[in-house]
Amino acid sequence: MELVHIMEIKIRILSIFFLSACTLNTAHSTAESLIPRYKKWINPILKVIHQRDLSLYEFSFCTHGVCPSFYLNFKHSPIGLLNKLSITLKCI
Repeated sequence: MELVHIMEIKIRILSIFFLSACTLNTAHSTAESLIPRYKKWINPILKVIHQRDLSLYEFSFCTHGVCPSFYLNFKHSPIGLLNKLSITLKCI
């Protein structure tokens, strides 16, 4: 039980980090190009995703090729409410 509680806290902290640093891409209003070999691509966000043991199932760029989108599956969903998350980094 204690391990589940610790995992929920870690996932919430990671979610807050992503929400504060990123904009959620919910509408998918712009066309995106898929990068099929994202697992071999080097990006600091991918390092965090792998460290936190999250499952990245897709990675793409928007049409102008600047803003990456990360599509995540949580292996251990906090309270069973959040299973998938799409995050797009908006460049300023």
